[in-house]
Amino acid sequence: MAYPSIESWIRQQTGLEANLIGVNRLVRAVRQRMDFYQLDSVDLYLNRLKVSAQELDILLEQIVIPETWFFRSRESFHYLKESVLKDWLPQHSASRLRVLSVPCSTGEEPYSIAIALREIGLTSAQFQIDAIDISRQAIAHALRGIYSPHSFRGNSPSFGARYFEPTPEGLQIQPLFRDSIHFSVGNLLQPAFWVDKPLYDIIFCRNLLIYFDGETRQKASQMLYRALKDQGVLFVGHAEMSQIFGQRFTPVQYPFAFAYRKSLPPKVGDRPKPKPAERSLPTLGTVAPQPSAPGLSLPGLSLVSSGRSLPSKPQPTPQPATPEPDNLLAQARTLADQGNLSQAIYLCEIFLRSDRTNADVYTLLGQLQQASGQEVEAEQSFQKAIYLQPRAEEALVHLALLREQQGDTSSATLLWQRVHRLRSPQADLP
Repeated sequence: MAYPSIESWIRQQTGLEANLIGVNRLVRAVRQRMDFYQLDSVDLYLNRLKVSAQELDILLEQIVIPETWFFRSRESFHYLKESVLKDWLPQHSASRLRVLSVPCSTGEEPYSIAIALREIGLTSAQFQIDAIDISRQAIAHALRGIYSPHSFRGNSPSFGARYFEPTPEGLQIQPLFRDSIHFSVGNLLQPAFWVDKPLYDIIFCRNLLIYFDGETRQKASQMLYRALKDQGVLFVGHAEMSQIFGQRFTPVQYPFAFAYRKSLPPKVGDRPKPKPAERSLPTLGTVAPQPSAPGLSLPGLSLVSSGRSLPSKPQPTPQPATPEPDNLLAQARTLADQGNLSQAIYLCEIFLRSDRTNADVYTLLGQLQQASGQEVEAEQSFQKAIYLQPRAEEALVHLALLREQQGDTSSATLLWQRVHRLRSPQADLP
């Protein structure tokens, strides 16, 4: 049994789409709150929601389960450091870096940002982080700054020793990393959220947009665009990494950073600049070069036009040994991290010649193709990954975003429902 009136109210107040959170989870939470107040009418409970911000907070705590940890998606923080050091600091050494973390959940993300910025030499006076979440309980947790081992997954044991102090309840963040963070409760979709806010150099808005419908996601992206300084950087979640922002943002060419840079609107009268020639990729010593397409490659053309003589016969290119399939995926990821997308795609294709049943390789190939602008090929790769592994979450989310771009909202909705069932196995059970 669904509660459309309550779903509509939550959507109006928060932008959250019940179908994407889990309708059955919402139904159970509403029933529990109605039982608590001994109400037998959904309308009576809706009236309470409308007059009590605290009750809405309590309901949201039960239906929105935060899932975060320190340095989640580590490549995002690698790019944060690189961008600040190379792009921001040389031009703004006397300024303060402004960062927004929304939603900040229980604080792991903004504290990770503060740690990353301190690691590259910034002092507390050189940056300010606004950390905002709709949940009062999450903000209270963040202000305490005490965390269980669950928040440290993927980090070395020395990480906790360097930046935290032991307490009976868990590890508490050192005061040094709290000084530049301002925590508060807020909802980015509400106009009051942006009152007196500065423009930001960097915004982290990760794993929020996937819970919005298309219209709300568009509205949120417009707000984020207006909140960023020119050439500012927006970090999103891996499931949100697609061209859902139209022409407002340009994807950053740093694989797996899941970042966009604010695009400036073209000036009146500007002509589009010719696309620069693609730089040649370094040849991987252990991989055979990609064969040229017959009838398209004209190696003698430049020699004729320059007046030099042609060789009597083409010289054969040595064919290095192809690496073992087990090593190809690791090499492909390394090349992707270096920005060599074409070579990384080539290695994935070599891998699939010997093993066409590996869903992880098809997912990686789809991501690389999508980053290269090959959307048709990317869609096919994600479909193959899902066929081989129906629970391939990354492939499902990327395919859902592609379907949204194509205007196939019904297919996208079904894919999103599958994603959220995977993330909350009990959420949609009767």
